[in-house]
Amino acid sequence: MTEVFWLLLIASGIIGVTSFGAYSRNQLRNNREVESVGNIHRTVSGMVTLEVFQDVMVVLGEFFSIDPGLIRPSDSLQKIIDCDSWRLDAGVEKLNEWLLANGVDAANFQPKTVLELCVAVERARESSRG
Repeated sequence: MTEVFWLLLIASGIIGVTSFGAYSRNQLRNNREVESVGNIHRTVSGMVTLEVFQDVMVVLGEFFSIDPGLIRPSDSLQKIIDCDSWRLDAGVEKLNEWLLANGVDAANFQPKTVLELCVAVERARESSRG
C-alpha cells in the first residue's frame, strides 16, 4: 500500500514539474508569432549588432528550450529563467558559463531584459578586443 502511495506521489510530482515548465514557456508564446531573429533585430539595430543579438537569442533558445523567434528584446530575463526553474536551473548555469566565456560577470551585473543582456555581451566583447 505504501509503495503505491509513493509511486503516485512521484508520478504527481513529475506531472507537476512538466506541466509548470510547459506553462512558463507558454507564457512567452502568448499571442506571438515566430519571427526570424533578423526581423526582431531590426527593432534594436541601433543598440546592438546583429551578430551579438543572434548569439544571445540562439543561446537563450537553446539553454531554456524556447524558439528564439518567440523571444523579444523587451522580454524579462526573469520570465525566461522561470521556464528553467522546473529543470533545476540547468539553463541558468549554462547561461552563466556562456556569459563568463564572453566576458560578462553575471554575479556583478543583473540585466533585466534580453536587450540589456545583449548590450552587456556587446560591451564585453568590445572591451576584450581592446
